[in-house]
Amino acid sequence: MNHELIMLREVKRMHKLTQSLTKEAKYKAVKSHLSYNVKNGTMGQIAEICQTIQLRDECLLFCLAVANALKTIDKDKSTLLKDYYINQLDILTLSTRLKVSKSSVYNRLHIARMQFKDALIKLGCDEQWLTANFSHIDFIKARLEGNG
Repeated sequence: MNHELIMLREVKRMHKLTQSLTKEAKYKAVKSHLSYNVKNGTMGQIAEICQTIQLRDECLLFCLAVANALKTIDKDKSTLLKDYYINQLDILTLSTRLKVSKSSVYNRLHIARMQFKDALIKLGCDEQWLTANFSHIDFIKARLEGNG
């Protein structure tokens, strides 16, 4: 699968994961005084919190890359990509909204996706970057392997 599609389709999930990991890190930090059976005691707790924050920061990097690439392309193309891939509006709804045929919407999506892909690459976020930085996250790994 093309890396730009993976990023568009998974940015919402990454954003939710970021929020969840932030809550988890806060919870672990606030409740750390109650944990007596954590491996390696206080240092173990600190290590767990740091791992959670590191994963959260990786997810933020993913979301930031998508946001920056969307900002650099034409506004109408950016809106179309957001509506279709992130807000999951169907083609019929988009064709009605844009007052064009469904095939025209598909054509516009393709052009917008290519602009988005070029923007990602210019930002240094190519397929190798995606694989190197995010293949340890199960749902991204599944997409990269074509199983998701």
